[in-house]
Amino acid sequence: MIMKHLFPGGFDFRAVAASRWGTVTAYLFLVLSGMFFTLAFPKPSYSWIAAFALIPPLTMTCGKKVSTAFIRGFVWGYSWCLTSFFWIREIHFAIPYVFAVILALFPAVWCAFTAFLWRNLAYTVSDRLGGSAVMEQTIPFKRAGSSILFLFAVSSGWVITEWIRSWIGTGMPWNYLGGTQWRNLALIQICEVTGVYGVSFVLAALNTGIFLTWFTFRRIAKEQKYARPTPLLAAFLLVILSVSAGTHLRKLSFAATGKTVLFRVVLLKCDLSQRRFGTPEMTKEALDVSLDLTDRALKEAKEKPDLVIWPETAVPHPLFAASDFGYVYRAGLDSILRKHRVPILLGSLDYRRADNPDGYEVFNSAMLIREPGCPATDVVDKVHRVPFGEYVPYGETFPQLVKLAGMGRNLTPGKVLRPIAFSDDIRPGVSICFESVFPEIARGQALKGANVLIVTANDAWYPTSWEPEQHFAASVFRAVETRLPMIRCGNGSVSCVVLPDGKADFSEFTPDLRSRGWFYRTAAVPVMPRMTFYTRYGDVFVLLAGLIFLSALIPALWNAREYRLAQLPEKS
Repeated sequence: MIMKHLFPGGFDFRAVAASRWGTVTAYLFLVLSGMFFTLAFPKPSYSWIAAFALIPPLTMTCGKKVSTAFIRGFVWGYSWCLTSFFWIREIHFAIPYVFAVILALFPAVWCAFTAFLWRNLAYTVSDRLGGSAVMEQTIPFKRAGSSILFLFAVSSGWVITEWIRSWIGTGMPWNYLGGTQWRNLALIQICEVTGVYGVSFVLAALNTGIFLTWFTFRRIAKEQKYARPTPLLAAFLLVILSVSAGTHLRKLSFAATGKTVLFRVVLLKCDLSQRRFGTPEMTKEALDVSLDLTDRALKEAKEKPDLVIWPETAVPHPLFAASDFGYVYRAGLDSILRKHRVPILLGSLDYRRADNPDGYEVFNSAMLIREPGCPATDVVDKVHRVPFGEYVPYGETFPQLVKLAGMGRNLTPGKVLRPIAFSDDIRPGVSICFESVFPEIARGQALKGANVLIVTANDAWYPTSWEPEQHFAASVFRAVETRLPMIRCGNGSVSCVVLPDGKADFSEFTPDLRSRGWFYRTAAVPVMPRMTFYTRYGDVFVLLAGLIFLSALIPALWNAREYRLAQLPEKS
């Protein structure tokens, strides 16, 4: 009655949608839904949003031209990436706005391919030849098989875009769709086979299944008879199978642990501000805080620990520098080591001679210090550097880029992945800060014999944002993928033990990430851990996703060809 009163001539929804007002509304909806998706990630971590987050771009792009779908996907992706990575503003206010342009290209491409698959799989060639009037009256996916193929192809397409984002340029495997489920222990157990990409696939399938169910209801309303919501049932079945398989894998991982040894560690929480260019006073304060916390922790510990872990580069000065402060630094460590006889794992820049114009190379390294007055027992170097923070990508090719975006240093990447030499039974694989979000780092260490993961981080660069929580959430999956316990020590970040099933042990953890103190933690380390499928074979699941996507793309390309040929004028 209201519609008839307001629109006496009848209300045409399609006309409104095609109008300028309808277009503006569509783009506003995409912007708001992209921003809403951000709430699924830490710090809010409303993980349930991920079950519906992809429905808006699917709704706004399926049935549109590929070019229109690309633009709409870009708008949705830009609003999501800008808000979810807005913490980068703490480095420079302009970075998130530029960075979001690059990241938004991935959902834009996904939407474009989805629109292409929809146009060429949802309708037959004869339907399309009938024109828009026929297609408006035709309910898509007359055959259930086509809708299932579309569902798995769309999910596979999303996985492929995430995988490409993990390695293209410098790689950014951060805030994946599957990463929203970091606290959903029932679902993430499949990561020991599929990696985090498997969780993304399941969620993308659930989104697509819900989206396709609308057309099932349309068929019921139009034909007045029951139509089975096959895509939704397939998505639900996939979720059930994933949780069931994960439950079995979780039990298997605990049953197959074998002999374990207790690894007792002290984790420092220094609560130091970002002071890479700190004054001498700030550098001395950092050293005093680190030494004082170490001394207090070892005095008050009820049982002598096996190792003290400092956050990444807690003291912003090279340990082995030939300087006055370098001598003070080493003397302070020697005093602690003589007094307590407990080894210390710390982070430091390490200068080494090299055959280059500078005559040296600089590494971001983790150093194991055992004895007073001695050099480091072992040193491992950061392999995956932070772009623009520790080096400028393609800086040698484009020197102007270094001047524009460089931060005054160009660190050398480490050459190998291996555990640090601690003991025969305890072989820690150390990831330095940013490295912890890359599956190949933890996987490479596990392949070389690591049986416990250690993450040293410094998130003081982002003191007022969600970055520390997002960083921690992204690293949780490394424990599940390798089924190794993870010990994380962070400055301005989370310090805790993550069990091999991804459960974080917060029994001595305060929610205040910016607190100062220390924690005594114990991890049960498997002496001979079972090597997971993911550790052994890597991203095989991504290859499977690629094959699924091709299985849908090939018939879609064939149908597109048939449609074009049918439109050609017949030769007389």
